[in-house]
Amino acid sequence: MHEAYTPLGWLIGSAVSLHPGLRDGFRSRHFKGKVFITRFVRDPAPAGEYDCNGATFAIDFGDLIQRDIYYGIYERHELAFLRGLARPGWTCVDIGANVGFFTVHLAKAVGPEGRVFAIEASPANFQRLERNIALNRLGNVHARQAAITAEEGPVRFSLRPAVNSGWRRIGEYASAAGVLEVPGIPFDAFAAAQGIDRVDLLKIDIEGHELSFLEGARESLRRGVIKRILVEYCGYSLEPKGMTLAAYLSAFEAHGLRPAHLCLTEIAAAKAGTYEPRRSILNLYFEHPSVAGGA
Repeated sequence: MHEAYTPLGWLIGSAVSLHPGLRDGFRSRHFKGKVFITRFVRDPAPAGEYDCNGATFAIDFGDLIQRDIYYGIYERHELAFLRGLARPGWTCVDIGANVGFFTVHLAKAVGPEGRVFAIEASPANFQRLERNIALNRLGNVHARQAAITAEEGPVRFSLRPAVNSGWRRIGEYASAAGVLEVPGIPFDAFAAAQGIDRVDLLKIDIEGHELSFLEGARESLRRGVIKRILVEYCGYSLEPKGMTLAAYLSAFEAHGLRPAHLCLTEIAAAKAGTYEPRRSILNLYFEHPSVAGGA
């Protein structure tokens, strides 16, 4: 939003901060300009456990992602889409689960007869993920600390500044706050170990390493085990390396997956050769052809 609105944003944000009831009302509503106004709302405490969109999360306000979860502005369109999509009894996999935002909501959506497998490489994020699973008493979630890779073995993992837990990723970066080794496992091996023979929904957000996932999931993809995928195209990471949106789409389509529902304008532009690289983050959704037949 234009910075000319800064005084108004500050005024509304300051007013919202005056009383817990006003803050809770602000958190529960969605309206144009909410993301902008949230910049000016004062947080209630350094940390705590709060109800956020019908689930309980342990919130550290020093992390931008957790702060956005608290105020109800984190991936809210994607959350609404997945809530409308998921069905009781489904098996879901959350790769790059972070602190468990989608894991928790998917677990509630699929119910006790469903299953959610949550995979997170960062030790700090994984610890918070396990805490959020416990807070919501989710017996249908199975969590694993690992990186999903093309080949099995330890991988180097960079820790980025604590201000954004989503910046931690595979590989070494000049701006990393530290580097450690984490276990790496291909999805095919993970699925075999867990006895997963069908994935109704797979959500993946691993900061530009999704093609490594495809490499390590060849057998699952060949057999049509994975029915639906929600994946983040991380343009700011991929485009400087020469990975265009068109090439990214082709990598998934090569496995018979079809884009649907989300970012259709950008997808059409990419296929027509008119998409202008702008280092954007796009959430893309793919379906296996069998989904159309009700599988």
